[in-house]
Amino acid sequence: FHLFNRAGYQAKVAVSVSVYEKALRLTAAERAGRTVGELVNLLQVDAAKIEMFVPQLHVLWDGALQIFGFMAILYSLIGWPCLVGLAVMLVAGPVQGAIMGRLFGMNRRMAAHTDAR
Repeated sequence: FHLFNRAGYQAKVAVSVSVYEKALRLTAAERAGRTVGELVNLLQVDAAKIEMFVPQLHVLWDGALQIFGFMAILYSLIGWPCLVGLAVMLVAGPVQGAIMGRLFGMNRRMAAHTDAR
């Protein structure tokens, strides 16, 4: 867990440094097409999102392992009815995906307004 958090922080720093170095290399003509809001957004917000994403990779493998382990324990305790709970989780996945898709769409529209400031 600690290594994933550290990797996320290192990824944020690497992206921030590379965007900052690129911003310093921009000519005046290239900089004229960019607003300060876009540069700040690239440097801070997007780098922070990368930092938050990397530790979630730990959750992917760990979460699958936990589900498998808890299902084995539940199966040994209550038998086949635990599979009903697993089915509910599997059916709820696409529903949650649809809801999150709509939320990400709203977030993209909001980010466009944030970049324009």
